[in-house]
Amino acid sequence: MKMRMRAVICLAVLEVGLATLPGLSFASGGDSPPELSSVSRRGPEREAVAGYLHGHLGVLLPSYDNVYLMMAYRQAAGLKALSAADETLLLDPVEKAPVPPTDTAESNDPMAIWLRERKRALATDPAYAVKAGWLELGEYRYTDNCQGPAFAMASKTLAERSSQHAKEPEWLRAWLAGQDSVFSACDTKQGVLDMPVLPANAPKWLVQDRAYQSAARLFYQQKLGEAAQAFEAISRDKDSPWREWAAYLTVRAWWRDNFKEVESYRKLLEADPDWRKQANMLRLQQIAASAKEAEVAEAARSLYDALATRFDPLAAYHGLWRKIEGKAPVEDIGAWVRDEHWVRAMLKPDDYADEWLTVNWPNLGELPGAPPAPRKAPPDWRDKSNPIWLASAMMSATQKTPGQEEMCEASRKFKATHPLYVHFAWQRARLALARGDYGTARKELAAIREVLPAESLGTRQQFDQLDMLAAPTLELVGQHLLRKAVSWEYWDDEGLNITLQLPEAPKRDDLLDVETRQWLAKYFSGREMLQLAQAPHLPPSIRKDLAGEAWRWSIFLADAPLEQQASRQIGELAGDKLLLAATEAATPDEMRFRMARNLLVKEVPRVGGYLVPSEPNQNRSYWDTPPQFHDAAVQRQQAADLAILSKANETTWMGQQILPWISSQPRFAEGPAILEKLVYASRYGMRDTATSRRAFVLLHKQYPASPEAVRTKYYY
Repeated sequence: MKMRMRAVICLAVLEVGLATLPGLSFASGGDSPPELSSVSRRGPEREAVAGYLHGHLGVLLPSYDNVYLMMAYRQAAGLKALSAADETLLLDPVEKAPVPPTDTAESNDPMAIWLRERKRALATDPAYAVKAGWLELGEYRYTDNCQGPAFAMASKTLAERSSQHAKEPEWLRAWLAGQDSVFSACDTKQGVLDMPVLPANAPKWLVQDRAYQSAARLFYQQKLGEAAQAFEAISRDKDSPWREWAAYLTVRAWWRDNFKEVESYRKLLEADPDWRKQANMLRLQQIAASAKEAEVAEAARSLYDALATRFDPLAAYHGLWRKIEGKAPVEDIGAWVRDEHWVRAMLKPDDYADEWLTVNWPNLGELPGAPPAPRKAPPDWRDKSNPIWLASAMMSATQKTPGQEEMCEASRKFKATHPLYVHFAWQRARLALARGDYGTARKELAAIREVLPAESLGTRQQFDQLDMLAAPTLELVGQHLLRKAVSWEYWDDEGLNITLQLPEAPKRDDLLDVETRQWLAKYFSGREMLQLAQAPHLPPSIRKDLAGEAWRWSIFLADAPLEQQASRQIGELAGDKLLLAATEAATPDEMRFRMARNLLVKEVPRVGGYLVPSEPNQNRSYWDTPPQFHDAAVQRQQAADLAILSKANETTWMGQQILPWISSQPRFAEGPAILEKLVYASRYGMRDTATSRRAFVLLHKQYPASPEAVRTKYYY
């Protein structure tokens, strides 16, 4: 089955440089910036792919691309993951991935080849812009009106005609003029060229080609009824070289004309339930069986398969799964995944209730807005021979999932040599943490530690995250804070997580990953942050982040001793002599002005950064685990403090420190620049129009001729 779809599953990775990554911003608002991540969420990191192909699956995530999930599916069943061709592509993606040409003239794209061959024959460019055009398929779907095979066929035919009729240049020019008329119809917005009329003495080959060109022109103009009639007439001409293609295109015109919406297939079934005996379906079978041209036979089989899938998607679906479960891997797993996506979109939920891949669907399970129907994924793992269903069940389970003890016990029977062994161990520890069973989590983590050195960096770091969450003391939390980057992730406008894998694991080892930052910001007090910031094994950049978060707690919770300690540490780590002098002199106004100034120009670091939302299909409940050393009273106080912090307005606080100080220091050189930034803080940070207005007034009153005052025409 070869179904034609525009979606592409790309196995290649995109290389990005660390130097291009922006830093975290203190101010709130705006889009989420890219984040370095210690775990790759779309598949194993690049260095781990070779091991992944040979049983080192590590920790599977529901967010993995289905290509990687299906590789795991086959390996869990004791089958080879990929074909040799797919292995080559996966292991050597940068070299094997096609490189977009910089010059259309050098492109191997069928349209570019046609334009090259046409220019070689005529020495001129066409009098219209050659475009593929858009064809609306309904359901907000579009495809090319003129597709690659049409341009390839034109190039092939031109070569044949040029060879056969080299001594008839005037008729070759007539043929090219007819083909120009055909391709001008691809994009009807620019107007369609008239089809030139052939003279009475035109040779038979040109008359036959012109008949086919005229029918194709009608086809691309969406005059499909007329096109079908024209193709039908050609198919009955036993002498026409186009009769087989015309027979196929008669059916294709019928398909384009009658099946623009999914509802159209249902209506045909209501009118003629036995779709296999429908005239055009029978004709496609006949063409596929008898066509002498292999390309025609393949096109007929492809269209028949696509229609049959629409009429009976469940049968096609079962056929796909029989294929993926075969002893030999499918020839092209990317194509299999595309077909599976396409077919599954036509099924009812119950039709794929026992499919392991549904674990990757965000609209299933215990999600906000999910339908009240029972969870479809995972299915009952007890009745399945492939342990991948148990892996799916554990992957999807939360602390509230019934039967998780039975799942964990069943997973323990798998030995260290099994591809899912590491996955099961991580899931057992994750579930223990999610339900607050720290002791069991630590036992699970200790039991797996011996085999981890053979696993990938990303996998080891996933376990390190759990070690941090299960740590019984603040000191041990500090020992597990830092990791290395294996991928670079961001969120697009639709809230989808995109992972761009790095070409190699960077040599830096000071990544405080975004999940850890969010966990610290949610569960740790300012005093705990400052204690962590004093750990000598942490690099200065991380210590400064922690001290900055501690200072933020101090100012909004009115903890003067913590404020002074955190300010001093920030001054020491940043080498800020003015801040240190104000701190040591115990002059709160000066110290707070210096800190407000640093905060405004984004020189005060923090732990929280941007809060990246969790993926909708990613089970992240274990990150909702507070530290074990926080009792109920501490957790209540933490929640109360966070409620105060959530209402705090940084712009207001900065204005309270900056405006009185600059008012008393009219000769302060940085005054205009700071006031300008304070005006804009209410637009690009936390809104406080009153502070913005006061900063605007002071800027124009105290520094009226400054460039900053000239640039700042409004307040916000």
